[in-house]
Amino acid sequence: MVRNLFAVVLAAVLLFVWGFVFWVVSPLSFLMYQALPNETPVVAALEGQDMPAGHYVYPGMKEAAPADAKKAEEEWAEKHRKGPIFIVVYKPQGGEPMQPAVLGMGFGHNLVASAVAAWLLWLVSPALPTFASRWCFVCLLGVFVCVAIHPTNAIWFWHTPLHTGLLCVFDTVGWVLAGLPLAALVKTRTA
Repeated sequence: MVRNLFAVVLAAVLLFVWGFVFWVVSPLSFLMYQALPNETPVVAALEGQDMPAGHYVYPGMKEAAPADAKKAEEEWAEKHRKGPIFIVVYKPQGGEPMQPAVLGMGFGHNLVASAVAAWLLWLVSPALPTFASRWCFVCLLGVFVCVAIHPTNAIWFWHTPLHTGLLCVFDTVGWVLAGLPLAALVKTRTA
């Protein structure tokens, strides 16, 4: 049990360090998220709406009475065809960047994800007798995340291919690294 716990913590540390390298040290995050051009009027317009924190989309489909539903859908479709189309994640109150609580939640997320990966690895460990086979299994978990999740955002929510591809690189490399201690230390179970 102690070996498994140590493997999970070490994997979470590697994920956290890789996150720091990817998002803070490398220039890749600047390729994914560009600064908003001419931001002053956009920010002023958003602040003037007195909106609560949330996810907003334009054009947004508004609820309509059944009698008006067809007309509302046609208006939405026309706006969609005309453009622009965008999603805004809005948080009206500011805050310090890289707050310790946010970093702690990020590390906690890495711990939970590493624990799930360790549990899955333990479940299939009788079929994976070598370090290489166990490491490949964890690497494939990262690939699965990329294939299952990130293209969904590109397909349905207009994320760019560059954004999607770089998120896939981020997740795959993270699980390649996290797979090392998990493959080496997670105790195998007997079939």
